[in-house]
Amino acid sequence: MFENLKKRMEKSAASKWAVVSLAVVSFIESSFFPLPPDAILIPMVILKKKKWIYYSLVCTAGSVAGGMVGYLIGFQFYDHIAVKLIDFYHAQHQFSLVENFYHQYGFFAVFTAGFTPIPYKVFTIAAGVFKMNLASFAIASIIGRGGRFLLEGFLIYKFGEQAVEFLEKHAVLATVITIILVILAIVLWKTWA
Repeated sequence: MFENLKKRMEKSAASKWAVVSLAVVSFIESSFFPLPPDAILIPMVILKKKKWIYYSLVCTAGSVAGGMVGYLIGFQFYDHIAVKLIDFYHAQHQFSLVENFYHQYGFFAVFTAGFTPIPYKVFTIAAGVFKMNLASFAIASIIGRGGRFLLEGFLIYKFGEQAVEFLEKHAVLATVITIILVILAIVLWKTWA
């Protein structure tokens, strides 16, 4: 089912509704949709490399707006919607880990989830559940999601298919490196704060 959905998303990258599709998928992925918007962003940038900044910013804006909906779901509708979404994705264990991480490092938790392939939707909902400061949540989302999609768009603009192969092959390594850098940033911040 997901493979067919992914193929349809990739096909929509070449349609006249590509930008709308990108915005919609970016929006819904941040709160409940299972596939990331990269499945549309990557082929769009490959097809029209000079528009990589525009496409990356559309993806970021849709994702951050969708993240606000995820936050609202967690904040206002935890019992009715959030629990069902967490159960659907079998993310109960991740949600427990996220709770501990949020209480100590709310901003960095959202940034890390926004920048890496970690399911961002779990973190958007958790931010609402744990009543994270909305301004901090928005800033972390903008920096994390913007950083991810702009970097991805730039790499594809610069290196084309080679960048796609690299990103697919080394997604786990990139995630680990990002998490290590975030941990170092937290340690430095706590040391100097």
